[in-house]
Amino acid sequence: VQELVTLLKEAFGAERRLKSLSPEERRKRRQTEVKPLVDRYFELAAEYRGKDRTPKNRAISYGLDEVSHYLLFLEDGNVPMTNNAAERTVRKVKMVKNASMFSVSEGGAGDTAVMLSVVQTAVLNGLNPMRYMEYVLTNYKDLSDPEKLGDFLPYSAKLPESVRLTEGEKKAMEKERKETERGNGKEPGAE
Repeated sequence: VQELVTLLKEAFGAERRLKSLSPEERRKRRQTEVKPLVDRYFELAAEYRGKDRTPKNRAISYGLDEVSHYLLFLEDGNVPMTNNAAERTVRKVKMVKNASMFSVSEGGAGDTAVMLSVVQTAVLNGLNPMRYMEYVLTNYKDLSDPEKLGDFLPYSAKLPESVRLTEGEKKAMEKERKETERGNGKEPGAE
């Protein structure tokens, strides 16, 4: 099993080196740098299938059953090697669900979901959620005027620079994102 872990580490390392390339160049280089490692990984994993019912071997068997899904990234430079981004999104949806459980009414739960959606959209558009919400609540006086609503949406070019994330905030968020992707600093297979 240790050889499987080593192959995964090598494949992830190769993928990290390709991160800055264009999708087409990444796809080409994956074929020569990552694919041999992945092929060897699944070849070796097949030897472990069914040897016993330990959790590790069950995980290996599951991975072999889903191999066609895992290999999509080798054919398209836009497809990430992992689904970590999707996992982070699902985690946020779970957070909304949990927050909504404390709402007194169904309407309150809906309002919580809308608010968290607005906050996440602000972050995705490079805004500081707290400063953005403060700006909207302070400056958007006439909620019945749909003409002005567009100026306050998170993707509006008319928003002031003061609500945008600073370089320091962007770096901190990027660091947090990378730590989450790595499982808080653990390499694949680390105990």
